[in-house]
Amino acid sequence: MGRKFDFNFDIFSRDVISEMSNDDLKLYITQFRRMIREARSLGRDTLTFETEFCYLDQERQYRVNAEKVIKKYSQNNRGSN
Repeated sequence: MGRKFDFNFDIFSRDVISEMSNDDLKLYITQFRRMIREARSLGRDTLTFETEFCYLDQERQYRVNAEKVIKKYSQNNRGSN
């Protein structure tokens, strides 16, 4: 018999998500992906897991895009000083 999967989690506020480290953000995204997969395989509703996953992934995308903009800006202004 397999180990029972724990579907309990705390809902993160926007402030908490924005203050997470990149490593924590990746960890929680991975955990919610697994919760969604496990819930689907058991025929359970996944809406709350998917919603939380979307908020976490939105923050990840924001950070990736911000890094790109900062990198491009710093490359463009490297010779302007």
